[in-house]
Amino acid sequence: MKKSAIVILIVIILGIGIFFFQNQQKASESTNQQEPLSLNLPQDGSPISRAVEITSNGFSPETITIKQGERITWLNKWEESSWPASAVHPSHKSYPNSDIAKCGTDEENEIFDACRGIAQGESYSFVFNEVGSWNYHDHLNPSSRGTVIVESS
Repeated sequence: MKKSAIVILIVIILGIGIFFFQNQQKASESTNQQEPLSLNLPQDGSPISRAVEITSNGFSPETITIKQGERITWLNKWEESSWPASAVHPSHKSYPNSDIAKCGTDEENEIFDACRGIAQGESYSFVFNEVGSWNYHDHLNPSSRGTVIVESS
């Protein structure tokens, strides 16, 4: 009788352990799935905004697809400064009319170029009006790259 009670107790303890382990694993999986942040702005005519996070692993997501006229905001979550800009390093001329030489001029707000390092917690936004596939990079860490695909609206 004592042996059967001990066996039942062990089975119950194992069952509880398995239950908690499976629930902990499911919770861990759901928090590890990172979907791109979508910032839907008020209906005031502002363009829709999507977010790209900058981390020690680079841009996340690395490739993002948007509609023409939408805005992307790069959020720096890394302790290092980051400078998102149109490819190709160092000229930044891939996106139409972009050019690092326009940084510091009246045209700075019209080019796909942050024109400076953005610190942790800061952001940079750009509205994409040109349809196409646009490569970009981190000017301060040129091996970090991404792609914005802009589809017609």
